[in-house]
Amino acid sequence: MKINKKIILLGVAALLVLAIAIIILVITNKSTEPDNTKKQTYIDNTGQPTGSSKTSPTTTGQPTNAEQGNADESFSEPVPTDTDKLIAITPHYTEHFSVEFDSKDQSFIVTLYAILNHAWQLEQYQIQLKQYKQEALAWIAQQGVDPAGIKINYIPEEANNL
Repeated sequence: MKINKKIILLGVAALLVLAIAIIILVITNKSTEPDNTKKQTYIDNTGQPTGSSKTSPTTTGQPTNAEQGNADESFSEPVPTDTDKLIAITPHYTEHFSVEFDSKDQSFIVTLYAILNHAWQLEQYQIQLKQYKQEALAWIAQQGVDPAGIKINYIPEEANNL
């Protein structure tokens, strides 16, 4: 009988430990939940805290411009640069060219798919290179980006001189 009592006592002890662990878990979860009643501090356009209410720092009780949806310049998001605009839509592939961003060099790689299999095709190859380069530059411009304002590396390299 002593063995059965020991097993029962161990089972009860294990249940108590489990119950305590669950209680602790519930208590810690409640303390990590956001408290919507906490005091909030807002920063006005001078960089000074305005207190806990969503009113103008002049204490007129009127909402600030940012709260009315007319955020002033200090709260506006940065305007994307030409590079940012193009990075967002690359890589871009067509039958004649591709445009990819090289994060190491912070430049765009434009690969032109002109074909040169034999020496007698050289003239046609150069015509294709010029045409495909113009198509790539036109695509970049159509995206609202000035090709002269970004760094472009061409593959093959001879396209740099066209």
